[in-house]
Amino acid sequence: MKKELGNLLFGHPVGEEWWSIPRTAPFEGLLDTLLHALGGDGYGVKFDNKVFQINPYCWCGDEVCPQCGIGEQVNFWFKPTDFKIKWYKYPLRDSYANRPVSELEFLSMINKCILSLGMDDSDGKEDSGGC
Repeated sequence: MKKELGNLLFGHPVGEEWWSIPRTAPFEGLLDTLLHALGGDGYGVKFDNKVFQINPYCWCGDEVCPQCGIGEQVNFWFKPTDFKIKWYKYPLRDSYANRPVSELEFLSMINKCILSLGMDDSDGKEDSGGC
């Protein structure tokens, strides 16, 4: 398994229970579609609603930061199936999921995320602030 040097030294620890996600089509294109729907840039966006949560990679280095310090905050969480992805710096760069996922299943998840943006009761909240 090829791992980014920076992620290996400073990124989220990835154990045997995490599976690699390719930064190729269709995975990257699908995630880009969701990020554009949220108004995000190449680093991602911070967003949370009843269906999914997405967080940009954080490298603040603060020990109490849930993304940097203890590594509990994932970059993408699809809540209905508890599917999670961690990546290094940019969406899907040296990325890992908490379980294997097919292209078709990932497409379905992203479509449900995008549909959830139009729901009146989604309780979505954007926060462009840092950690």
